[in-house]
Amino acid sequence: FSSTAAPWDRESPGVELDMLGVAPTLRTTLKQACSESLTGTPRDRLIPALRTLKVRQAVTSTSFAEKTGLPAGYGAATVGETLWLAPMSRLRKVGDLSKLLQHECAHLRLRQARMARMPRVLEEGVALWLSTTRAPVGKCTNDVRMLDIKLRNARTPAAVRDAYKHVQLCLHPL
Repeated sequence: FSSTAAPWDRESPGVELDMLGVAPTLRTTLKQACSESLTGTPRDRLIPALRTLKVRQAVTSTSFAEKTGLPAGYGAATVGETLWLAPMSRLRKVGDLSKLLQHECAHLRLRQARMARMPRVLEEGVALWLSTTRAPVGKCTNDVRMLDIKLRNARTPAAVRDAYKHVQLCLHPL
């Protein structure tokens, strides 16, 4: 390959895995969710594939909140280039764990591609767009400030899902 080729035009040598402390039952799901293809669509080629996958799993909801700065209602979070997973007791309550992990891997791909830091609501929208194929159903409020507040104030699993649904409604058409 030419040295001038874009990162997404080169063969991926494989992802370097670092899953210290991650439940063995999650490892295969993580590998599949964070593969080169997030959606199986051309948008996968917009951001280079992951080079490394560093994952840590919190033992308690309190330790998850301390490591991520997020409330216990979240199942996973990206901190820098590390994917933090909530304890298994919380992950068992996540509807589609694979979708959650694909979304977090989209965040990791953005970070490893050295994308400029963006407001949280915009980064969440981009990660949702990268990891979702279906357009959301509903109406956008068109108020980005309120979306950001909704994201920051989401404390329960239902509030988190609702906040993400609204972010996706407003940013998916972009």
